Amino acid sequence: MRCAPAILLALPLLLMTLCAQAQHSTPRVSTAVEARLAALPDQLAGLPRVDGGYDKPMAGRAPTDLAAALEGLRRPPRRRGLAVLISDFLTSGNPEAPEWERPLRALTARHQLLAVEVLDPRELSLPNVGVLNLVDPETGRLLEVNTRSRRVRERYAAAAAAQREAIAATLRRVGAEHLQLRTDRDWLLDVVRHVRRSRVRAGA
Repeated sequence: MRCAPAILLALPLLLMTLCAQAQHSTPRVSTAVEARLAALPDQLAGLPRVDGGYDKPMAGRAPTDLAAALEGLRRPPRRRGLAVLISDFLTSGNPEAPEWERPLRALTARHQLLAVEVLDPRELSLPNVGVLNLVDPETGRLLEVNTRSRRVRERYAAAAAAQREAIAATLRRVGAEHLQLRTDRDWLLDVVRHVRRSRVRAGA
């Protein structure tokens, strides 16, 4: 998933509203905040999507470079504050030592960082639906996969789980706060729960 810059601005505004609510020790989310939460999906739906999302393969174009984007966020130096990064963190290379770890560590040295990992559960396992023709949305490369093979499905599930654990481990190493939002859940409620848990940890 590749998020448009406008979305990177929308979620921090929402989080700041929720954090302000939490700091006042309100036992529940106020009606005003609930209204903003309810309206946010429509607002995000109206924002531009990068390269039309996954509707068009990015054949012949440079792939998304998370490390370069982080360097751009870090320079020029900005005042210390809360930085929110929204990504699926799925990049090429070694998942145990991704290329975005170093610039992310540099970012956390100056800012409080919330890493929002967007996860589609359909990426975690392959259904048994026969032969699939898959397209890499960034390169346009085609790959034929026989999902009838139990071994293929098991290897895919194991690799996907290991990849997600590697992402979580990297975020822990750099000192980022990690929030995972799944497409099969109400992510607005997950954001509220995350803010409440953060308030509890801060008061401990």
